[in-house]
Amino acid sequence: VSGTESDVLVRLIASVTGLDPEPMGLIVRKAAHFTEFMALGICLSLNARDWADRRDRKYPDIGLLVITWALGTAYAVTDEIHQLFVPGRACAFADVCIDSAGVLAGIVILAATANARREKTH
Repeated sequence: VSGTESDVLVRLIASVTGLDPEPMGLIVRKAAHFTEFMALGICLSLNARDWADRRDRKYPDIGLLVITWALGTAYAVTDEIHQLFVPGRACAFADVCIDSAGVLAGIVILAATANARREKTH
């Protein structure tokens, strides 16, 4: 099902680049997984930063970052389990890994931004 949904984008990219659309479909779908969960990682990190600020704690704190990553990864696991019950979808451990890496990328982006801002103001 997800292959059919991403097919329009794949055909567009293939027509512009001249690349073979067959392997590109998988890349587009996995990149979408990564990007969606990177956005989740950023949102979870913003929430963690707000939580830390309200408690006069330093952000980024390694413990808070690990908890944030664990929450995002737990969501990735539940998302894949949910797909067991959706016709035309499948539960894939590889997708959990891609999603978890996306969450981590979002966390790292926000933590690096917070560090850069802190260094700039000090």
